Amino acid sequence: MHVNLCVASCVAGALWLFPGSVAGQEVPPARQLTLIQARELARRSSPEIAAARHAVAAAAGRERQAGAWPNP
Repeated sequence: MHVNLCVASCVAGALWLFPGSVAGQEVPPARQLTLIQARELARRSSPEIAAARHAVAAAAGRERQAGAWPNP
């Protein structure tokens, strides 16, 4: 109980000392995102898509290797 009162007092004191620091910050304008941009962003940043892309490349490599003549 004593700790909660101390924490609440510290928070209230900080808000009393610095009331304008939070209210004075401006929010950056929201960036508009088109469907094409959203799909491109998801394609570049999705680990599942990257893993699938690497799996396809590995399968293509195995297919090429399976069709190669043995090295004498």
